[in-house]
Amino acid sequence: AGGCRAHRHLLHDVPSGEDQTANFYGVSHFPCCITNFPQGWPKFVASAVLTHGNAFAVASFLPLNATLPDAVGGGATLLIETSYPFAGEAVLTVSVPQGHSTTAYLRIPGWAAGASVNGQRAANGTVHAVPLGSGLATLRVRLPQPIRVERGWGVLGNVSSPPADAAVVRRGPLLFSLR
Repeated sequence: AGGCRAHRHLLHDVPSGEDQTANFYGVSHFPCCITNFPQGWPKFVASAVLTHGNAFAVASFLPLNATLPDAVGGGATLLIETSYPFAGEAVLTVSVPQGHSTTAYLRIPGWAAGASVNGQRAANGTVHAVPLGSGLATLRVRLPQPIRVERGWGVLGNVSSPPADAAVVRRGPLLFSLR
């Protein structure tokens, strides 16, 4: 009977905060935080590959396996293998069904000076187009990530007056701050 009472208590739990109607996932007065926080990851993944017409764009290099819509290369598949942003390389494998073609547009970040796709230079800060016929294609994207130190981020709202002890260390897309 004691176990049943404990179970009933869980079913009739009441919030412990200011708003007795806001018991979302056990958080009473800030329900938006617990429900919105995890939405970032699926939204990030959902916008990593975009399509338009018979083409697709890789906006963010992250490990994924996707089947594109039939309008894009007849339902081409895309596999991205990478440890980006911790490593500067991504390998994309695209399989386009027989009788179809598509174009891959790869976003090359502005910081990625010396970037390449399959060994050919890809200008940083651009979108690099790769036409793909039917069959299997491998695209090896190299994004060099040299360590850079930048000083002088300015006093709040005044970039003309950099603090003497402020610096950031960058490695590719990663930013580390020091003081």
